Amino acid sequence: MIDLVKIAFSLIVLSIFSIYDIKYRDIPGIYVWFFLGASIVLFIFTITWYEITWFLMSFIVMSLLFGGGVPLALYFLGYMGSADVIAIVSLAFLFPYTDVYKYSLLASSVGGIHVPPIFVIILYSTIVYLVYLPFKIIYVLLVHRDKLPRNSGYLLKLVYLLTGTPMKVSDYLRKKHYYPLMVFKETDQGVKVIYRSSFNVEEDYIDHHENLKRLIGKGKISPSNYIWVTYGIPYIVLLLFGLIMLLIVGDYPLLLFLKFII
Repeated sequence: MIDLVKIAFSLIVLSIFSIYDIKYRDIPGIYVWFFLGASIVLFIFTITWYEITWFLMSFIVMSLLFGGGVPLALYFLGYMGSADVIAIVSLAFLFPYTDVYKYSLLASSVGGIHVPPIFVIILYSTIVYLVYLPFKIIYVLLVHRDKLPRNSGYLLKLVYLLTGTPMKVSDYLRKKHYYPLMVFKETDQGVKVIYRSSFNVEEDYIDHHENLKRLIGKGKISPSNYIWVTYGIPYIVLLLFGLIMLLIVGDYPLLLFLKFII
């Protein structure tokens, strides 16, 4: 029964968080910490039902270390927001062992050792994003190829194809929660354009808006200039898709792949 409660709880919370992530690119902190706290409580209830063995404890510890270590590293590198980290850690507490696979349509019939659920959720989340990328690249190449930065290397152009979108400065100033990959900086010689591959999650897009408005007011740049921007990755949405895929296919495709290469 508690397994179904955890599944329903995680699906409801991630759905609500996804709406916030898409619409506001921010999730109220009280909601995020509630998710973590409730997940820890459910985790404590869960482990009291199992007969503690060294294998069980090592599996749970491995799940929690992976579910906490990877997102924390990305957070300190500036590539992941705190809400994303806490959501992943919460899922690691909710599904620390293989009990969730009993409810997967495919993996429920697969015996043997399973992969930690949090690893599978993150893997499927990444796959969902990778499936979307080719369509985005094709669109940008067909419509905005001429706007790719000419004096940049191939690697930076690839990053722009993968994560960026070109738009006029005037259009960008009407957007919320978009971050520039081209930063205009005023110098004594004029305006210098700094091309970057990403943004820090702690940045405030309003600061970039104010800088551009100031440069437009001084006549340094034109509102019709094009600027490459990124919306970032609403990772909570990807986590939701990753969890749904786990509930449908479990870790069965991954086990087949590992069996094929080993």
